[in-house]
Amino acid sequence: MKKQLLTLTLFASVLAFGQAVSASEITQSVNKSNDVIAFNTVMAQSVVKYSMSWNAVSGAATYKVSIRDLKKDEKVVPLYDTKGQTSFGITQAGYWLKSNTDFRLWIGAYDKNGKMIATAEREVKTEKDNSSPTDTVIEWRGFKFVKVN
Repeated sequence: MKKQLLTLTLFASVLAFGQAVSASEITQSVNKSNDVIAFNTVMAQSVVKYSMSWNAVSGAATYKVSIRDLKKDEKVVPLYDTKGQTSFGITQAGYWLKSNTDFRLWIGAYDKNGKMIATAEREVKTEKDNSSPTDTVIEWRGFKFVKVN
């Protein structure tokens, strides 16, 4: 009985060791695969980070931004309150603009009572897809505000 128990224990140990080795090999293989996939993903995708900035409007307490896809005639970014900032990181805020597409950027300046006092808009076209592995940062500036009556 002792010999059978010893043989069974030895068999279980060898089996466990074999599984541990197999698991290690699989893990290394998966890690190598993940490294390649991650590397390929990074290399295949470049990120174009879009932002916009403007000069402060006298009397404005905050600004709201909206972005519309001109071809689809739909808002890509609904009214986004910048909380008084004179810039808006479109990509940083979680919005992705389709490449090689025309957009209308709109900014509304609001006073402390929430009344719109000026607006500015500009039409832009996003960059074509880029095969470079580096990030590209594009900031749109030069907005001309028109006072609202």
